[in-house]
Amino acid sequence: MIALWKKELIAFFSSLTGALVMAVFLILSGLFLWVIPGNFNILFGGYASLDGLFYMAPWLYLFLVPAITMRLFADEKKSGTLELLLTRPVSTWVIIIAKFLAGFTLVILSLIPTLIYFYSVYQLAQPVGNVDSGAIWGSYLGLLFLAGAYVAIGVFTSSLTDNQIVAFVLSALVSFLFYSGFDALASIPGLEPLETFLINLGIDAHYQSISRGVVDLRDIIFFLSIIAVFLGMTRLNFPNGKIHFFIILLVSLTINLFISNIIFRWDLTQEKRYTLADITKKFLAEQEEPIFANVFLEGDLNPGFERLSRAVKEKLDEFRVYSRKNIDYQFINPDKKSKEAQKAKEQLNNHNLSPVPVYEAKEDGTRKRTLVYPYLIFQRDSLEIAVNLLENIPGFSGAENLNASAEALEYKLTDAMRRLTMKEKRKIAFLEGHGELDELDVIDITDELSKYYQVDRGNPGGNPEMLEPYEALIIARPTQRFTETEKFAIDQYIMHGGRVLWLIDAINANLDSLRRTSQTVGLPFDLNLADQLFRYGFRINANLIQDVQSSLIPVNVSPPGQPSQFVPMPWIFNPLLNTNNQHPVTRNVAPIKTEFVSSIDTVGEDLQTNVTLLLRTSRYSRTMSSPVYISLAHVQEEPRKESFPQSFIPVAYAAEGRFPSVFMHRTAPPGTNFPANKRRNLSEPTKMVVIADGDIIKNEVRRRESQNPRIIPLGYDEATNQTFGNKQLILNAINFLTDDEGWMTLRTRNYQLRLLNREKVANESMFWKWLNLGIPLLWVFLAGIVVPITRKWLFGKKL
Repeated sequence: MIALWKKELIAFFSSLTGALVMAVFLILSGLFLWVIPGNFNILFGGYASLDGLFYMAPWLYLFLVPAITMRLFADEKKSGTLELLLTRPVSTWVIIIAKFLAGFTLVILSLIPTLIYFYSVYQLAQPVGNVDSGAIWGSYLGLLFLAGAYVAIGVFTSSLTDNQIVAFVLSALVSFLFYSGFDALASIPGLEPLETFLINLGIDAHYQSISRGVVDLRDIIFFLSIIAVFLGMTRLNFPNGKIHFFIILLVSLTINLFISNIIFRWDLTQEKRYTLADITKKFLAEQEEPIFANVFLEGDLNPGFERLSRAVKEKLDEFRVYSRKNIDYQFINPDKKSKEAQKAKEQLNNHNLSPVPVYEAKEDGTRKRTLVYPYLIFQRDSLEIAVNLLENIPGFSGAENLNASAEALEYKLTDAMRRLTMKEKRKIAFLEGHGELDELDVIDITDELSKYYQVDRGNPGGNPEMLEPYEALIIARPTQRFTETEKFAIDQYIMHGGRVLWLIDAINANLDSLRRTSQTVGLPFDLNLADQLFRYGFRINANLIQDVQSSLIPVNVSPPGQPSQFVPMPWIFNPLLNTNNQHPVTRNVAPIKTEFVSSIDTVGEDLQTNVTLLLRTSRYSRTMSSPVYISLAHVQEEPRKESFPQSFIPVAYAAEGRFPSVFMHRTAPPGTNFPANKRRNLSEPTKMVVIADGDIIKNEVRRRESQNPRIIPLGYDEATNQTFGNKQLILNAINFLTDDEGWMTLRTRNYQLRLLNREKVANESMFWKWLNLGIPLLWVFLAGIVVPITRKWLFGKKL
């Protein structure tokens, strides 16, 4: 076998044809990846990856592999040496396998020069070496399996004829049909029930899976089966070939059927980005009814959105695997002129989803504007739920936002699917009776929470049992004193595992009073909650925070007697809070808009709780102790950073664990209606979130007294036309409090952003272009010219 293998390699390099074939493949690869602008171009895309190579290679292989394999048997037949070879004491299988290995080796030799691409990306990455090596090596492995399948097809077609051109055309045609023909067949109307089966018969579905760095046992068996079957078909052209072929076919089918439901995968990517969480796998495995997804992130996309589109497809492919094909999807370009696109636009309009304009600079300096639809709509029976796939976090670059969007995919998709399959909504409640924000003040977040929960309002008085049905309690900016019986009810609710979102204002101050009088004094609220929160480990201080990083308020700048002219101006009493990117409540949440916020401290020792900071001020801030003089004249002062010596003042915490009762060493207050045997002094494991600002949850209301008040969305700033992260913060906080299964941990997914060094790309682009075109061609020169010349020189020397 080794002798036959060497013979084929030597024959390939004995003429310029072999070198020419490799040169064409490497030139095309180099041009598309490094020179020609487009989505395959590494320098144009700006990402430190070789995705373009692995998406383009299957099509280039349709030329390369047939050119390598076309002569393996056809040349032997034409020259009459095949019959002579068959008379040798070598089995037919040895001949077939030797020729297959020779063709496979030649493909590997053509692939080796592309390692210079890996080196170049490695050096161009920011910082150097910031590449996902595991994913790249896994993708190369997928490329080798694909090459093996193409080579086996080429060996078969070469055995059918003595004409190399015919063998080339047949090999390219059959390879193309097996790569994408089954996908086309599956799209024929009437074959929808067989769609998944037909797609899985094609090479593309299995190559796309393994080429991203995920080694799936079923994909490996599929490629090995394709190789074995086509080599078996090659054996049909020789005596006694039928029995060999049918044995191979039967064994291949049996093995593939046996492992079809066995999920054994090896994720080679650095962040395990294609490994679903156990909770997701369990949820998908329990799906009994089909769910369909229309994905609209399709069309003329720039490299960043193209990567996000692929990430969505890959995540849905993972969902299909673990749901036993109960999840299916299609990608639709709404801008196409077709009936399907028209229906897509109508569906988007029904969900009030508008396209996102994307601007990108072209090489000639002009800006190109495209419309992108970063949305997905899940369908189950007559129910639909839309998902916004794009994160838009102020202060993040486009690449950072797209990376954050990819990080959030598993949570967003499972969140929508859980809502779609929800049989009964759990209950949460807003507390009333202490001057809390009314229904209009929290109507926007109530509507959002209603997608997940049944939202009620009420006051349990002194009866904790009234709170038992509720997963979480929201205490939204109380302004009146709590009685001891009411505190006892809340305390025992917590002791029995209840969860509370505390939104507390320590100082009585608001902008409405300032607009009437232009100045006021902020005094502490007497809520009678300080001892209770202190017992749980928190102290909300009687102060107000001022911060250089603040939101704007409209201020009348007209002189007295002149028509009012309002101008947005910074208001240092309204800090824009930074979020903790490591906690699921605040990860990838935009800055939080606040109004007259206080600081919060953690207190107590030996508490059985784990406390995490959620919100804090900027580097330049300060606190003003009560009583606080507040005047609109502050907007005229330009804040100097040296006047704000405090940094990162904490404003909100999340706590998990077991909390001590505030009534541990006290008798139950008179009027409580709670059995003594149910009273607890240490809570079950539970959670709470404490925020030292009650207005974080408040939406603005215009024309409040009219029959048709106008609600300003929570977090929306009319002065800057910007939406802050308030709504997402509150929704995440409630989901965190009620999450007993661990869904919120999916929000902490962290994918490292791997970009090219823009300065290097700008200053050294010509060097890297020539390097990646020149080194591969030098390899071909050495292999295709120097080797034959050396052989001739050695042969002539022996003579």
